[in-house]
Amino acid sequence: MRRRLARTAAALVCLIALGACTSEPSEVPPSATPSPTATASATPSPTPAPSPTPSTAPTSGPDQDVTRPPTPPAALDGPATEDNAVLVAKYFVALFPYVTSTGDLQVWDRMSGRTCHYCANVRDIVTKLFDADQHSVGGADDIGFGSASRISADSFVAAIDLVQHPSRTVDRQDRVIETFPDTLVLRAHVELSWTGSRWRIDGLEMQRMGTQ
Repeated sequence: MRRRLARTAAALVCLIALGACTSEPSEVPPSATPSPTATASATPSPTPAPSPTPSTAPTSGPDQDVTRPPTPPAALDGPATEDNAVLVAKYFVALFPYVTSTGDLQVWDRMSGRTCHYCANVRDIVTKLFDADQHSVGGADDIGFGSASRISADSFVAAIDLVQHPSRTVDRQDRVIETFPDTLVLRAHVELSWTGSRWRIDGLEMQRMGTQ
């Protein structure tokens, strides 16, 4: 059962130094009572906040951190253009390794339309995977060229090229259940539409073009 579940998932393919200065007392006559010497107290300067450490995780290749969600593009806010359709389609495709490694389906579900059978299948697979205390490791995508055609005022079809790196399915103790050693060359055909307030994925087909 576990091997079958893993195979189905594969098919669907980041000292401030404080100084103090002291004035020298001036010479006074012997009969005079010397005035006390005033010592200036320095006010500490605020310590600057440390700069955030930039992420060293690669942004391409098999060693990407797929447990971090892809960055949402500004195109998610519209409008309905071919260029924005491409960016949104790329973003949705990039969610796949994230949801299979983390089980976080919030964005996936929010963008998935009722007619998208691929979206529903991925959701079912991820749910069953995590119900079995399993998850995916690896499987990062390198997203490549994309293009889109308008099929109506607010509907588009986008083609997205990508390379999917090898992955494996493991259990909670990191024992390997299944490995997927191939680096796949894929093309995603994405149907999507702008509802006036958000983008919706209406359909997706993943086509295998070859291996590397």
